[in-house]
Amino acid sequence: MKKTVSLSLFSLILLLAQGCSKPQGHIVSMEVHGAHSVSCVDVDKDGDLDIFCAGYDDGKIYLLENIDGNRFEPHVLAQNRGHATSVFATDIDRDGDVDLLSTSKTRHDVLLHRNDENGEFSIHPIYSGPAGAYKIKAADIDGDGLDDAITAYFTDGRILWHRNDGDGSFSTRPVAPAAGRIASIYPVDLDRDGDVDIVAAGWEKIIWHENDGKGGFTTHYVFTKAKNAFSVFAVDLDKDGDIDIVASDYSDGIIRWFENDSKENFESHIVDFTGAQVPSVIALDADRDGDIDIVAALKNKNSIVWYENTGYEKFVPHTVTDSVKAVFCIVAADMDRDFKEEIVAASYGDDTISWYEIGEDR
Repeated sequence: MKKTVSLSLFSLILLLAQGCSKPQGHIVSMEVHGAHSVSCVDVDKDGDLDIFCAGYDDGKIYLLENIDGNRFEPHVLAQNRGHATSVFATDIDRDGDVDLLSTSKTRHDVLLHRNDENGEFSIHPIYSGPAGAYKIKAADIDGDGLDDAITAYFTDGRILWHRNDGDGSFSTRPVAPAAGRIASIYPVDLDRDGDVDIVAAGWEKIIWHENDGKGGFTTHYVFTKAKNAFSVFAVDLDKDGDIDIVASDYSDGIIRWFENDSKENFESHIVDFTGAQVPSVIALDADRDGDIDIVAALKNKNSIVWYENTGYEKFVPHTVTDSVKAVFCIVAADMDRDFKEEIVAASYGDDTISWYEIGEDR
C-alpha cells in the first residue's frame, strides 16, 4: 500500500509539472545567424513544408529542406549578402516550381533565386539601387497574371513595385515617394475592387496605397499617431465582409486592430499594451472556433503570445512560448501536415528557426 501511494504521488507531481510547463516547440535549425525572416512552402513537392530563411548576421539565404518532419537539411542559396532581411517564396516565372525573392539592408540589389527544377537555384538581380531594402512580398499588381515583387525600404521609406515583364526581366517604379521608414508591407485588395492594394507600416503611421488597377497608387492614411509602427497584417477580423488591419508598434509595444467600416474608414482598437518590442504580428483562427485570433512576437520578452478572440473582438492573451530569444519574425504554416496551422519563428538572439503548436493543440 505504501508503495502504491508513493507512485500515485509521483505520477500526480509529474502530471502537474507537464500541465504547467510551456511548450518548447520543435527546433528546425540553430545555425541561422541572426535569424530574421522565414517563408514556408513545399519546395521539393514531397508533401511537407520546407523553410526559406534569412540570416541578418551571417548574410546568408537558406533553404531548410524538410527530410522527415524532424530533420531539416540546410542549403545555402546565397551568401555575402550583408544584413539579409527578408525572404518570400512564389512561382515568379509560372513554371510550376517555387522560386524565392530576397532582400538585404546593406546590399544595393534585390534578388530572385530562380528554381531550376532540379532543386538548384540560380541568382538573378531584379533591381539595383540605393541600399536599405527591408521587406519583400509578391503579388500581381497590374492584373496580367504574373506575380510582381514589392519591396519596402527602412532607410528612406520607399516602396517599389518591380513589374514582372514575363520574359525574365523586371521594370521598377515607385509606389509612393520616399518618406520616413517603412518596416512592413502587406499586399491585399483592401477596397475590394478587384486589384491589389498595399498596406504599410510607416514608423509613425499606418498607410494604404490604393491601386487604380494599372499600378498607379493613391496614398491614404489609416493611423498617424503610432510611435514606431513595425508590422502589419490584413484580414477580415470582425467577419463583416471587409478587410481590417492588424498592426504592432516596435517601441511602445502596442498591438492595435483597425476596423474597416466598408468604406475604408478605419477605427482604432487596442488589443494589448505589451510593454515589449513587437516586430511581427499575424492573424489566423488559432483555436478553430470560427473567429480570427492574433499572434505576436514579443522580442525583448523572448515570447510568442496568442491573443484569443473570445467573440466581438475581445482578446485574451496566452503565452505560446517564452524561450525564443529576441524573436523577430513569425508566420503561420501547417508544419506537421495535420491540416492545422502552427507558428514558425525566426529568433534573432539564438540563431534559431523553430515551430510551435498553437490553440487547442498546445
